[in-house]
Amino acid sequence: MRDLQYFTDRETQIDAFDDLWKTETPWILVFSGVSGNGKSTLIDWLIENKCKPQDIVTVKVDMYFSGGLDLSALLTRLVFLLKPAAAKRFRSAQSEARNQYNQDLTNLLKAKAARSIDVDLIADHHSQIDQSPVLVQDDTSGEDKLRNMYNESLITAFVQENHNLSCDRTVLFLDTFERAQDNTPKKELGFFWAFLEQLHHANPQLRVIIGGREDLT
Repeated sequence: MRDLQYFTDRETQIDAFDDLWKTETPWILVFSGVSGNGKSTLIDWLIENKCKPQDIVTVKVDMYFSGGLDLSALLTRLVFLLKPAAAKRFRSAQSEARNQYNQDLTNLLKAKAARSIDVDLIADHHSQIDQSPVLVQDDTSGEDKLRNMYNESLITAFVQENHNLSCDRTVLFLDTFERAQDNTPKKELGFFWAFLEQLHHANPQLRVIIGGREDLT
């Protein structure tokens, strides 16, 4: 935990956080700026001085440690927002989806390893075979497709339990979000934003606070 004793000069951002609860929109607030200007400290301050005293439920995910967006890990963090029986059902569906993904990925990699690679060697005008190194680019479309299917199945399983969400005031803090924007495929980011929209629809008391070096794109 950062030292928050002398944290000052953030009245504008703190007021913006307070204003989130006055209307249904906007429900996403972004703190952006260069590294070291206090975004992470501001998030910690809001949790300690605004959320905890008001019994606002908080979930904080720092993308710095994951290196990017990990939908499975994020959903695992959000499970406690569900009622116990719903959380149990989701964990079961998540485990089943993970096992299926691992099995399908293993089968795909085995099939790729067993596949022969045909390389046409062309003779030069002196009838000598060109000995230049051959670059074989690996096709990752299969792995990408499996990952997208896996993420979709996880989101579907969670959304099916949205009616079992707690409707308390809740804040999802996403720190170092530039890691997600820089390192996450666009389609996966699309899944993420669509999921947040559905989550907010199920619980209009949800607010999302994003900290990062970049504005949202």
